[in-house]
Amino acid sequence: MANSKNTKLKVSKAENVPAKKKGRKQKTLEESIVEIESKKALIKSIIDNGTWAKLRDIATLIPKTMAEEMGFNHTRLVSKMRIPVNLSAKDVIRMAYYFEVDPQLIFNQLLKDVNSNKELINKLSKFKSIKEIRAKK
Repeated sequence: MANSKNTKLKVSKAENVPAKKKGRKQKTLEESIVEIESKKALIKSIIDNGTWAKLRDIATLIPKTMAEEMGFNHTRLVSKMRIPVNLSAKDVIRMAYYFEVDPQLIFNQLLKDVNSNKELINKLSKFKSIKEIRAKK
C-alpha cells in the first residue's frame, strides 16, 4: 500500500540551477591569503608603534586561519591572550617571529597587562610555607 502522506520535493525554479547552499560562506584560498596578509601587516604595525593597550587588543584581529598558520588552536590562543600570564615564552616568541617583530615588545606588553591586574598580582605573590605544605601530608 502506498504512503498516504504528501511529500514535498525541493525544486529550483530554473531546471539546471543548483539549490542555494546554506551555512557560512567558505572563503577561497586567495581570499584567505589576502585576509591573513592584511591582518598580519596591521598587527605588526600595532605592535611596532605601541598603539595597543592590552594583548587582547590584537587577539580580536587574529582569524582562525592565522592562528593555525602559527601552530595554535584559535580558541586556546585567544584565551591565553586574554589572560596573558598563561602565555608561555615559546608562545610569545613564536608570535613575534610570525609577525616579524621584536619579541621584547610582546613581552613588555605582557608584563604591563599582568602588572595592571591587581587581583592577579595578589594571587601570584602568595606562597605556601613549608609548614603548610608538610601539615597537609
